[in-house]
Amino acid sequence: MKMVLLGFILICSFGLTAQIKKKDLGRYTGTIESYKINIGQELLTVEDCPIEITLNKDNLVLKIGSKKYTVAYRIKKLERRSYIITIGMPYSDLEESFSLNGKNKEMLRKGLFPQPDCTLKKVL
Repeated sequence: MKMVLLGFILICSFGLTAQIKKKDLGRYTGTIESYKINIGQELLTVEDCPIEITLNKDNLVLKIGSKKYTVAYRIKKLERRSYIITIGMPYSDLEESFSLNGKNKEMLRKGLFPQPDCTLKKVL
């Protein structure tokens, strides 16, 4: 009985893992628009910055300006070719969230406050 239950749990856990389709993997680029930060008595303006995401089978490479991070990602499949991708930022408790729409070949990055959201297009 224990072996049947263990086998059922293993089969279910393998069946629930989502994978991104091979044609949706690749490089996505965009721009984080400029925004303002209130630092006490004055507003600091942050200039717009290029962002590039390279989505591989095993990891995600996030390049914002001159900073580059290679991290593992988690996937939640919403519907056919539509995913929510989350990553944990190195040396931080913050999580980045991306919505990938494979049909439209675009990815939406949820900006961490006060950064605005930005749309990235797939580079062919």
